[in-house]
Amino acid sequence: MPEGARVRKTVGWIAIAVLLAGCAGANAAQPVANASSMSVASSPAPAAQPQASDSPQALADAAKHDGTPLVRGTKLTFVYQGKPGDHVQISGGVNLDLTAADQSGLFAGSVEVPDLAHAIISYTLVVNGQPTRDPLSRLPAMKEGSPVVIYRGAKAPHPAELTPNPKVPAGSVAGRTLQSSVLQESRKVWVYLPPGFSASNPCPTLLLADGQMYFDGSIHLPTILDNLIAEGKIPPVAAIGVESRTDTRLQDYVFKQPRFDAYQTFVRQELLPWAAREFHLAPAAGEMVPVGLSNGGAWALYTSLIEPDRFAGAILQSALTPESTLPPLPQGKRYFLSAGTLDPNAIALQNQLAPLLKQAGNQVKTVQGVSGHDAALMETQLVEGLTWLFAK
Repeated sequence: MPEGARVRKTVGWIAIAVLLAGCAGANAAQPVANASSMSVASSPAPAAQPQASDSPQALADAAKHDGTPLVRGTKLTFVYQGKPGDHVQISGGVNLDLTAADQSGLFAGSVEVPDLAHAIISYTLVVNGQPTRDPLSRLPAMKEGSPVVIYRGAKAPHPAELTPNPKVPAGSVAGRTLQSSVLQESRKVWVYLPPGFSASNPCPTLLLADGQMYFDGSIHLPTILDNLIAEGKIPPVAAIGVESRTDTRLQDYVFKQPRFDAYQTFVRQELLPWAAREFHLAPAAGEMVPVGLSNGGAWALYTSLIEPDRFAGAILQSALTPESTLPPLPQGKRYFLSAGTLDPNAIALQNQLAPLLKQAGNQVKTVQGVSGHDAALMETQLVEGLTWLFAK
């Protein structure tokens, strides 16, 4: 890959990682009202500093010997050797500022993670505002060229479907640029067609917010679909992912925000007819599933509620929404709600929303994993969500 392209890709991954880290706090979920109103807890997980018994030299030696983060019981300790006066942060599934451990530029910080053995936590160092791969970490990168690395506890789930399998048939992935007269801008769109796809045999279709996350970022959707289809765990499923823009994402995805209606019109009048013309994707009524993470999860929810005849339900990954009311709820749909135990806003929304959807007559599955507002956890949970939603 040319160096310029690699830099652009890396910047894109960084933007999404920072976006997810910021969403957990900036867009705190408000009480969801339907039949009743409920309160929401929104305080972040407490962070702890290294123990007083940890001398700077002992921290530095341990980090060099064992790699970072250091694991001590249920605590992760991050260590970084920089320069005096640096501003050093950890951003990702956990977020904290590292503090100076001595006058040499050694920085350290710790965070308690209950049930750390089951944790899936991705993170990047941010040094003076610049995302940087942790130089002392031996953890795998989220993706080639990405500064984000992934910590998995000894008992953390790691589905085989996350790993490419050269022995299974692969679907096709196409990337296009779609000019929208409704939005008055262009958006990149990705389309996945399952192996053996035929226009004469329509298949269920996923409709994804933040398409770059699922096709060109942290969540390897084509690999997951290839494996699940080959294993017979889901039927052949197609997918359409639309690129999001950081400057308009909240307005596009959240109900009652300025651009929400226009974005829905774009999907109905431009995106789906285009996919039908160009890729012969014409799923039957009730055979489409919106999928989204964070505020994209809010979009997936409201999209399924506004057009219940078109959609079979929704997959909501660490969904956040500042909106306090819901449209009328459908019945007979399937909703998968996932979140991280260190993501109080998403947990609160999950706890409020699931009973309302069930009371309306829908099937609902909720899962929680040990992490924060973290794409690595979302990728793992997506395997379970797709398997459950399309279960025969």
